[in-house]
Formats: sequence, structure tokens, C-alpha cells
Amino acid sequence: MMTPLPGATPLVPGSCTLPLPGIMAAIVDETGNDIPNGSGGMLVVKRPWPSMIRTIWNDPERFKTSYFPAEMGGKIYLAGDGAVRSADRGYFRITGRIDDVLNVSGHRMGTMEIESALVGCAHLVAEAAVVGRPDDLTGEAICAFVVLKRSRPTGDEAKKIANELRNWVAKEIGPIAKPKDIRFGDNLPKTRSGKNHAPFVAFYRQRRGHHARYFYFGKPSNFRPIGREAVSPPARSQKRVENKKGSQTILTAFFTLIMLYI
Repeated sequence: MMTPLPGATPLVPGSCTLPLPGIMAAIVDETGNDIPNGSGGMLVVKRPWPSMIRTIWNDPERFKTSYFPAEMGGKIYLAGDGAVRSADRGYFRITGRIDDVLNVSGHRMGTMEIESALVGCAHLVAEAAVVGRPDDLTGEAICAFVVLKRSRPTGDEAKKIANELRNWVAKEIGPIAKPKDIRFGDNLPKTRSGKNHAPFVAFYRQRRGHHARYFYFGKPSNFRPIGREAVSPPARSQKRVENKKGSQTILTAFFTLIMLYI
């Protein structure tokens, strides 16, 4: 719904540029009022479009409260993403999910912004995941889990790299975004599609507590999502392949019978 048109829209790194024709997107505050360009807010769509969701099966009330919140007047579609619009071109830039926002001393920041800043330190960082933890002074504190492009540091070397990364984030975003805790590890848990499993990182952070100095999840194949059967990913993949072959055999036999009948 927001993408540059080939050969027509100048590109800007990190921006999805402008909505497609007919999509009336805007950035508003918590009450649904428009925010001027250059300020961050919540991404909404002000007019319906042909492919939009119509309802939630057997739960129309949830559809209304989730996508057309009453505090915004109940007439604009809430996408669930935070965004900012550039002051010069009016281009949109997605800053992350609004439910993944950290409130640090009254400053609201998306976890994706901080993760992007950390990964932007390309000579050091391979992967990063950011979650919040309760803090008596700031309300929430930023906790970053970082995988380096080298072996995991220890002792004074770990402190030195952590300070370097904090200064990097302060330069890219601002001092308020500096992670209070930085944990170094060997890898991060992944979902089936290969994305970082942020809920599991937050769960681990909560269970291990403030005194966890390092983290280690082992190989991605050792990670088990909570609530799923303990079947290794290769076994599940093999099972899907076998099911696919069985379905193809049944379809082939079905169409062969139809051709013989004709």
C-alpha cells in the first residue's frame, strides 16, 4: 500500500515513500488529530480501500475496537504502526509497531529504531534485539541483546564494546535511546521465517532477571517455541515434503480418472 512507483518516485533510504493512488494515509496522535510533517505518530488510513479487512469472524466488536478505535472517532483505520513523515518530501518512514514502543522517562521510542541503529554499526554488530524492562528511575529501561561479528567478549573488553555501542546509538538517535543493559551472545532465537523472536527474548529477560550478564540460546535448531510439540525443524520440514508429495499423487490420480472418463 506504500511503495515507490518504478521510474516515477525518487527513492530515499529507509523510507517507503508515498501511498499508492487512492490510499489516503496520514499520521495522527492518540486522539486522531493530524500531526505536522517531521513529527512521529500513529499511521492511519482515512478512507476505505477495496482490499481492506471487513470484519473478524464471529467477533465484529473486536474488529471495531482494534481497527477503528473510539478514541480516534471510530472512522479512521488504525494500522498499528508508528511512523514519521519527512518535512521536505512528505515521505513516510515506518518506525515500528505501536505495541513495541518503550516509554523511557516519558520519551516514546520504537524498538525497531534502536535495533536498526545497533545493526548500523556494521563493523561490529551482526544482529540485535531490543526489549524493555521495568526501571525504578525511568519507568522502562532499554535492554539490548547483541550478536557480534566476532567471538563473544568478556570482562573489560565486553564493557568497552558496550560503551562503544551506547555512544553509537546516542549519535544515531539521541542520548535518551542509549541502552542501559547490553547483553552479548552467540545468536538469537528465530521464528520459522527467520525473524528474531522478540517475545521469547523478552520472556528470557524476565525469567533471568537483571543479573543475567550473558545469554546463549544455542543453535537455531535447538530453539522450541512454547506450546509446540518437541519436533525438530528438519523433521517438520521432511513431514511437509511427504505431505506435499502425497497430495500431488492424489491430484494426479484424480485428473487421470477425469481424462479417462471424458
